[in-house]
Amino acid sequence: MNTLSQGLNQLTNGLSSLNNGANTLDSGAKELNQGANTLAQGAKTFNEDGIKKICNYVNGDLKDMTERVEKLTELSKKYNNFTMLNGENSGNVKFIMIMDAIKKQENEDSSKEQAIFPSQKGENGKNE
Repeated sequence: MNTLSQGLNQLTNGLSSLNNGANTLDSGAKELNQGANTLAQGAKTFNEDGIKKICNYVNGDLKDMTERVEKLTELSKKYNNFTMLNGENSGNVKFIMIMDAIKKQENEDSSKEQAIFPSQKGENGKNE
């Protein structure tokens, strides 16, 4: 009878330890789930507010500007004078391209920062 009583006490202590371990595991699983949700939301925000804006900028304004410059360069190579040249002379024409500035767009939420390329300082210390 005494051995049975000791065995039941060990079983009770073991079940209690098992229950405590299961509670700790459950708590850890809930914390892991919350962390995973926070990470997923952060990744979504980073994609929406960061990656997509950069991609739109590069594939939009920058791509259009690059295509315009390439086309103008191609045309300028074919264009060698403003007036008629005789067959013995060759000419060279330089083009100056003036573009509107790319301005930062104002959002409804002014607390969010947008990615802007920093200006570079020239030899005289002024922005170029």
